[in-house]
Amino acid sequence: MGLFSDPPPPEDDEHPPPSRAWFYLLLLALVGAVGWAGFRILLPVVRQAHSNRAATEAQQLLAEGDLERAARRAQDALELRLFNPEAWRALARVHTSAGNGAVALAWWKKLAEARPLTAEDRRERATAALLAGDFDFAAAEIQLLRQTEPSAALVLLLARLSEARGDSIQSLYYLGRVLTDPQAAPADRVGAARLALQARRRDEPLLRAARSALEDLALEPAHPQSLPAMRLLAEYLLGNHGAPAAEAAPRLAKARLAELFRQHPQAGILEELAAWDLQLAETAGGAAGRDAIHAEVVSRARTKGDLTTLHRTADWLLARGDLGRAFGLATAELAARSAPLAIVRIEALGRLGRWRDVIELLDRGTTPLEDWYKEMRAAQAYSMAGEALAGQQRWLRAIRAAEPDQAKLLEVARFAAAIGSSRASADAARALLKLAPGHRLAHELILAAAERMAGTEAVLEHLRIVRGFWPEDADLEIRELYLALLLGEGPAGTVERAATLLRLRPENPDRRAVLALALHRAGRSAAALETTNERAFLREAESTALLVVRSAALRAAGFREEADRAAQRVPRAGLRVEEARLLQ
Repeated sequence: MGLFSDPPPPEDDEHPPPSRAWFYLLLLALVGAVGWAGFRILLPVVRQAHSNRAATEAQQLLAEGDLERAARRAQDALELRLFNPEAWRALARVHTSAGNGAVALAWWKKLAEARPLTAEDRRERATAALLAGDFDFAAAEIQLLRQTEPSAALVLLLARLSEARGDSIQSLYYLGRVLTDPQAAPADRVGAARLALQARRRDEPLLRAARSALEDLALEPAHPQSLPAMRLLAEYLLGNHGAPAAEAAPRLAKARLAELFRQHPQAGILEELAAWDLQLAETAGGAAGRDAIHAEVVSRARTKGDLTTLHRTADWLLARGDLGRAFGLATAELAARSAPLAIVRIEALGRLGRWRDVIELLDRGTTPLEDWYKEMRAAQAYSMAGEALAGQQRWLRAIRAAEPDQAKLLEVARFAAAIGSSRASADAARALLKLAPGHRLAHELILAAAERMAGTEAVLEHLRIVRGFWPEDADLEIRELYLALLLGEGPAGTVERAATLLRLRPENPDRRAVLALALHRAGRSAAALETTNERAFLREAESTALLVVRSAALRAAGFREEADRAAQRVPRAGLRVEEARLLQ
C-alpha cells in the first residue's frame, strides 16, 4: 500500500454481516415456535382449570339455592372446556334442580359414559329419570342404590317413585320414615315434607310431622336449608298445598314467619314477596288493604329497578290477578330486553283478552324469546282470536322450531295440553317419540289427548303400544285390563290375573276396581260387590273406577237405592261413555 493510497473503509458495527442476521432471525423463530408450542400445551390446561373452577362454583351456588347463577356458571364451565366431565356434572345437577328431567338425564348419561358415578350422582340421575317420566330407568337406578348402605335419601327416592306410579299409600309410608329418621339430612327432610304436603292423599299425622320438621329448620337462619324450609312452610300456611292441619298452638304463625323472612341474612326478592303474601293473609283491610300492599310492592320493585326484581314482582302480581300493575311493570321496552318480562307481558295481555296485541308483539315486536316459544304462544293467540287455521299452522311451526330438542318438544306438548289444544299436544308428543321412542311422558300425553279427542278404543290401542315398551309395568297392565273390560274385551284368565295384581298391592283402588269389574263381567256380581265393600279402601283411596264398578255391582245384586247413591258420588267430568253405561 502506498503512502498516498486511500485508507480502507471503516467497519460498520451497526450492520453485521449477513450470516449473523440470519442467525438472529433463526433464533427468534425458534423461540417463537417454542413459545407457541408451550402456549398450545398450556392453553388446554389453563382452560381445564378455569372450567373446573366454574363447575365447582356452579355446584356451590346450587347448594345455596341460587339456581340462575348456578346455571350461568355451569354453562361457562362447558364453554371453557366442551369435553369436561365436571361441567357435564354441573349442568346435570342444574337441570335436575330446575325440573328439566329429559335434559338432565341426557347429561347424566353422558357423564356415566365418561366416568363412574358416585352414589349422590346416581340419586340425582334417578330423580332426573322420575322428572322425565322414565320410571323404569329410575327404578333400575334405585335398585342399584339399594345394594349399598340404605339412607334417608334413598327412602325419599322410593317415595317419589311410588307417588309417580300412583301408589300414594306406599309413598306416605316412605315419607314417614324419612321425617322420623333422626339421621336424615335436613335437605332430605325438606324434600320429604314437600312431597307430604303435595301428596294426593292427605294424612294429618304426616302433615304435622312435615310442618314440625320445617319449623325446626326455619328457626335456624344460619342453616343452608333454612330458606327452602321457610318458603315451603309459607306455601303450607297460605294453603297452596291444601288446608293446614289443625293445631292448637303452632310455633310459627303467618306474622312471625313474615318477620323471619325479612330478618333472614340471605333473603332476596322471593323471600320479600313471600313475606308480603303472609302479610296479605293477615291483613284486615279487605280490597283496599290489598291494593295498598300491591302498590307498595310495585314501588319497592321500581326503586330497585333490576330486571330480576321487576320480573319476579310482575310474576307475583300476575299470580294474584293484579293484571294492570303486572302489565305496567312489564313494559314493551323491558320486554325487549328480558325474556321473563316478555312472557309476563304476553300472559297479562292474554288474560286481559287482548290477543291481537299478543299477535302484534310476537310477530312484529322485539323480544328475546326463542322461535319455538314465540310460535307456541302465537298459536295460542291465533286460536283464542278465533283464527283456528292460523293457530294450527303456528303449532306446526312451533313443533318444527323445537326439533330436535326433546325438552322443547316436551314443553310444547305440555303447554298445548294445558290450554286444551289436544291435537297439537299429540303432534308434539309424536315428534318427540321419533327422537325417543320410549319417552314415557310423551306416550302419556298422547293417551291424554286420545281421552279428550277419541274414544276408549283409541286409548286402548295406544296403551297397548305403550305396553310393548314396558311389558312388566303392572300399572300399565291394570289400565289396559280396565279399558278392555269396559269394552267387553276381557281375555280369558282376566279374573285370575287381576286377583294376582291386587294381592301385590291390596291398598290400590284401581287394582281393586279391575278385579271387581272382571268379576262383574263374568256374572259374579256378589263377588264383585264383596271386592268393593271393604271400608278401608272406600275412604280416601277411592277412585272413579272403583265407584263406578261398585255402583254397577250394587245394581246387579238388586240394591238399586244403594247403587243410585253410589252413582251420585261419581264425578261426571271426564267420565267415559262405557263408564256412564255401567252407572245406568
